[in-house]
Amino acid sequence: MSEYLVELYVSRGKPQDAESECSSACAAAEALTERGTRVEYRRSILLASEETCFLLFDADNIEAVREMAEMAKLDSSHVSPVTRVDLRDRRGATDRPRCSPTKSQPIVGATRSRATRPAGGY
Repeated sequence: MSEYLVELYVSRGKPQDAESECSSACAAAEALTERGTRVEYRRSILLASEETCFLLFDADNIEAVREMAEMAKLDSSHVSPVTRVDLRDRRGATDRPRCSPTKSQPIVGATRSRATRPAGGY
């Protein structure tokens, strides 16, 4: 199974909508899994100040996640495959990842302009 991220628009004035959207997504994932298409909910993160909620799923393919989003009526969703970046993978699970930059790894800041979001979200 691979990991996929579903990005949702959540109105700043209605953060409770994120919980409702997540519940709908979980129910749809369970229904698909019962029918033989594996989609497993992992976690969600709400960035209320960015009006964005991220839901992480494991699934056999991206089409299964898109079907789940359609079943859950996630109108403003965007689905992307995930590439995990985990420093522990290079050191072993017991070592603490090194998060500070070295001379060869400068910190590069990246910002996301709100102007890049389509009207009405994704």
